[in-house]
Amino acid sequence: MLSLGLVAVATATLIFCAGASPIKRDAAKGPLALVIQNNTPSSNVSVYFTARDPNGGDVFLGSNGQWTSTCAGRSGSGMQPIPATLIAYRLKQAGSVTPITLPRGMVSGRMYTSINGLDFFTVDGCGLVQPYFQDQGSANYVKNWGFLEFTLTQTDLWVNPTSIDFVGLAHGFVVETPKGNMTTMGMAHGAVQTVCDRMHNITKQTGDLAWSSLCLSSNGIPVRVVGPEHHDDPKALASYWQSYVDAVWTKYRNQPLHVDTQGASGIVDCQVRGDIMFCDNEQFAKPNSSDIWGCASGTFANAGSGKHIALAARISAAFHRGTLLLDGGDKQPFKNADLFYSDKTVNHYAKAVHDVVSDGRLYAFPYDDVNAYAVDASGTISSGDVTRLFIGVGGPVH
Repeated sequence: MLSLGLVAVATATLIFCAGASPIKRDAAKGPLALVIQNNTPSSNVSVYFTARDPNGGDVFLGSNGQWTSTCAGRSGSGMQPIPATLIAYRLKQAGSVTPITLPRGMVSGRMYTSINGLDFFTVDGCGLVQPYFQDQGSANYVKNWGFLEFTLTQTDLWVNPTSIDFVGLAHGFVVETPKGNMTTMGMAHGAVQTVCDRMHNITKQTGDLAWSSLCLSSNGIPVRVVGPEHHDDPKALASYWQSYVDAVWTKYRNQPLHVDTQGASGIVDCQVRGDIMFCDNEQFAKPNSSDIWGCASGTFANAGSGKHIALAARISAAFHRGTLLLDGGDKQPFKNADLFYSDKTVNHYAKAVHDVVSDGRLYAFPYDDVNAYAVDASGTISSGDVTRLFIGVGGPVH
C-alpha cells in the first residue's frame, strides 16, 4: 500500500512493448508535480535535474524552479564548477518526502541522485559536464549515486530506470494518472551489495575474475557495479562470447532461425551460409563480444533498414539471455522468460539485475525491452495523462 498521499485507486503495473507511444493530448499541461521519498538511511541526499531544451541546448533545473541554460551568466574557457546552490535540491531527512515541481518542454532528461552530493561543471561557457561513472579522476567516482532518464514534453512523460551502465543508488517510481497508477518497483536499498555478491559468486563458479572486478568499493563498501561493456580492462571479456557465437552459427547453418520483428516485416527466416547469417535481404556477420555487449557496433550497429534494426535488436537480446541454443530457441523473441539466463554463457550482470528487482523489470542491456507478447522487462513507463510522479530514492516507493 502506498503511503505518499496517492489517490485511493488500485495500483497496477502497466506493460508497454518496444516502441510504444503514450496516449497523446492536444493541449499543453502545467508543470509536473514530483514527490520524492528519501528511502536511504542518510539525511544528506541531493537530487539534480538536467535535460535539453527544444533547441538542443543544455539546461538544468535551477534553484528558482526553472530550467536554466548552462550558458546563463557563464563565460570563458575551461572547466567551471556549477555551484551546488544553483543546481542541487536537498532532500529532507531519511524517510521523509520532498515535493518538487518540474517544468515541461524538455527531452533527454536525467534525474541524478547522490548521497553526499555530486559535482557538475560547464566547459567553455555552455557545455554541461555531467557526472561520469568511469571518470577515476573525479570526486564523483567513489560516491554513491545513480540516475533515471526522462523526457517531459508539453503533453507527455516517459520515464526509464536504467541499469545498462551500472547499478548504483536505487530508484523506484509510480506514475499517477486519473485511471490508475503505473508502477516500476526498482531495486531495494542495498542492491549494489547484492549484485556485487552475485558477481563474486560467478567468479567463484567460473574462475573468471572479470565478473567480480565489475564491482567498485569505497572504504570497503560497494558503491557501484558496472555493466560488462564498461569493464575497466577492455580485454577482460573480449572473447567471452566467441564459443557461444560459433555454436549458434553452427546450429543455424543446419536449420532456420525464425525471428518475429513484431512489426511490418513480420516473421523473418534466417539461416547461416558460410560465415554470414542471411535474413531475407538482410545480412549479419558473426558478432564479436564487443558487438554483443554494446548492441551498437559491427553487425548489431543501429543502422540500416527498419527490418535490419528490428532483427538486430531481437538477435542481440537472445545472445544476452542465452536463448539461441535452448530447445525452442529457433523462435525469437523467446517466449519462456523463466528460461532466460539459464545457459552457462549469458550476461550474468543482466541476470543479477533482474533477479534483485522484485518485479524483475529494469533495463540491464540496451535491448532489454525486446520480449514476446509485448511483455516488458525494462520498467519504462510512458503516459500522456500523468497527474503526479512519485520517486523513491534508495528503494521502491511505499
